[in-house]
Amino acid sequence: MNNNKALCIKKDLIELQQWQKRLEENHRELDFMNRIHKQIIQASEITYDLQHVRRKNTLGLASLCKYELQLLKELENSCGMYDISLAKNHEKRRVEFITTDQVFFELKIKLYEKLSCYSVR
Repeated sequence: MNNNKALCIKKDLIELQQWQKRLEENHRELDFMNRIHKQIIQASEITYDLQHVRRKNTLGLASLCKYELQLLKELENSCGMYDISLAKNHEKRRVEFITTDQVFFELKIKLYEKLSCYSVR
């Protein structure tokens, strides 16, 4: 295997692991957001949004896991150069991750806006 290709794939794997960790953290945070929603907010649109974001987060994580397997297989079995198709595929995954994380961020803002309407008495 070309050392340059192996190095590039290993770099992609490191970045991928960071994305996976972030989505796992988001999933954990969604658990707490759901508790807060059930105990305080109780708004139907937030219920739907929580479900939607959890689903998107889960599907995003599953997609990244499949991509990880592809990269590991490419690292193990392939020879040749790290070409534009591999780079484009990685960038496609980056966009998917960013989009998923952005949807999660927007939900957090929506939840914080709802919480800011409540006052302590």
